[in-house]
Amino acid sequence: MRRDTHTEGPPSVRVRWQAAAAAVLILFAVHAWASARHKTPTVDEFAHVPAGYLGLVSGDFSLYGKTPPLARTLFSLPLLLDQPALPEPPQGNRMAGWYPWLYASGFFTANLERGGVEFVSGLYAHARLVVIGLTVALGTLLFVWGRSWHGPAGGLLALVLFTFDPNILAHGRLATVDLAETLFFFLATALFVRHLARPSWRSLLGAGLGTGAALATKFTAVLLGPVLLGLTLVRLASAPRETRRALAGRLAAALAAIALLAVLVVNLSYGFQGPFRTLGAHDFRSRLLSGVQAAAPDWTPVPFPTDFVRGFDAQQVDLEVGDFPNYLAGQWSRQGWWYYYPLAWSAKTPLPLLLIFVAAAGLALSRRLRPDRRSPPAPPAGGEPGEGPFRSLSAWAAALAIGVLGFAACFLTRLDIGVRYLLPIYPFLFLATGSLGRLWRGRVSAPVIALAAGVAALVAATLFVFPHYLGYFNVLAGGPGRGWQLLANSNNDWGQDLIYLRRELERRGIPSVRLAYFGHVDPEVYGIDYSVPLPEGSGADALIPGAGSEPYSFRPGNYAISANLLVGLPYPVVDHGRWVPAGAVLSEPQRIYAWFRRRPPDAVIGGSILPVRVDRPAP
Repeated sequence: MRRDTHTEGPPSVRVRWQAAAAAVLILFAVHAWASARHKTPTVDEFAHVPAGYLGLVSGDFSLYGKTPPLARTLFSLPLLLDQPALPEPPQGNRMAGWYPWLYASGFFTANLERGGVEFVSGLYAHARLVVIGLTVALGTLLFVWGRSWHGPAGGLLALVLFTFDPNILAHGRLATVDLAETLFFFLATALFVRHLARPSWRSLLGAGLGTGAALATKFTAVLLGPVLLGLTLVRLASAPRETRRALAGRLAAALAAIALLAVLVVNLSYGFQGPFRTLGAHDFRSRLLSGVQAAAPDWTPVPFPTDFVRGFDAQQVDLEVGDFPNYLAGQWSRQGWWYYYPLAWSAKTPLPLLLIFVAAAGLALSRRLRPDRRSPPAPPAGGEPGEGPFRSLSAWAAALAIGVLGFAACFLTRLDIGVRYLLPIYPFLFLATGSLGRLWRGRVSAPVIALAAGVAALVAATLFVFPHYLGYFNVLAGGPGRGWQLLANSNNDWGQDLIYLRRELERRGIPSVRLAYFGHVDPEVYGIDYSVPLPEGSGADALIPGAGSEPYSFRPGNYAISANLLVGLPYPVVDHGRWVPAGAVLSEPQRIYAWFRRRPPDAVIGGSILPVRVDRPAP
């Protein structure tokens, strides 16, 4: 049997490829940490970290119930060494929308009083370090799988593209659950592909634990179900007809084992609190679970913890009816748009990377990169040729994951609030694009030069916006300076730029500012002297009543408006320890800052905060 021409070769060559991958991962970790050090806690981090630490020390995982606890438990582990103050949770419904942030405000204040801003900022920074480590683990897995499928050059190419995508850099350094779900989703799929290609109890155990970890991190991981089922059907269809019945039994047993392991991991993540209540004992609000409850007998046992079921139901309500209104290019909608996520992904992906994706898809479709049928497929972890349908299953895994996750994002949710909801797709995109690594055959050629130029352009485009990766938009979308007009929420403004606002004010010699900030950290904590220009805010005297679509104009002075509030997101604003509303109701966009929308800002800080000097109000 002929050796695969795309394997690493002698041990010394394999070591060089592995050393290159290690260097890329180390560079990523340093890069991510350097870009995160001076970013203030984002809206979700603000609540995730206190909730994670409360669960660790009290065993109560019900806080922040709309997200399972595993990821925040992991990134809160360093806080056991910091020993922060932990206030008692106030009375109230922990599934209610604002409860986690109310508790987090008390946590932040208590630790600010205990150790000052450096101490409380360090708590969030230490949690971010864990997420950077999880992102490095994801990159490692991507390299290993890509190397086994496409050869070492393909694995390294996939890794480099992964580490220089601004969206990976943005979310791979934040103490939120999105990157952790991406890791576990990818891990479960990789190990299941390995099990289908070369069955072993280790790969089956890993696939089950990975599936459980994904479910215990974010509810959208239920989409692993159709991906794993689809791979099972592909494997069954590719088997000889005479062996299908026996294989079907083994594959059904494997799926059952994965399901049992997943249930075990989810229960473990909640400390085995309240599993196996009957279906009739639950009070559901979502149409999905209400339909299940109506169709099944009341005595049906539910093997998941009570808080997991309640949280899934609450999150499903948001998916069915929305949470806040959705924004896209000046338009608002409660229903959302099916094309929102494809457009958001296109706007927030660097043009060189888009061209690389197109090149990979085009070459694949033209069959130029079709694997040599005479070459035996390689197993997932070794890099040596072997028997089995590994390569075919890898291709199907990428196609199924991208298809299932993309379809769900476009058609099964009304939460059009951030490209981060597509993050589980990203490693599969990079994995498939690693096929371009097959262009490298030990010598420089025109296609290799073109690919290298594209990678260099990607690196340059990414480094150009350092450290403001959350606010990245490509040039066709207007760049970071105009992207806020196209998309909102966690696409660009997540409350991360108070420190950079303070630096901008200091640079301009502005001692105080009228500030409307989207976030939960009090700007005063970071040395910003501010008042809030809202009807019920401390700077209400800045507003001049208007009429029509612009209810207010504003008196002369220095202003800074967060992008989300500027476009009209109805979100409460922190004002010296209290919250003041920006808009009458949270279900409708607000027009308070409509007057500012037709005035060019003096700058766009990190893509999220827009300072404006007003010399005189408009007539």
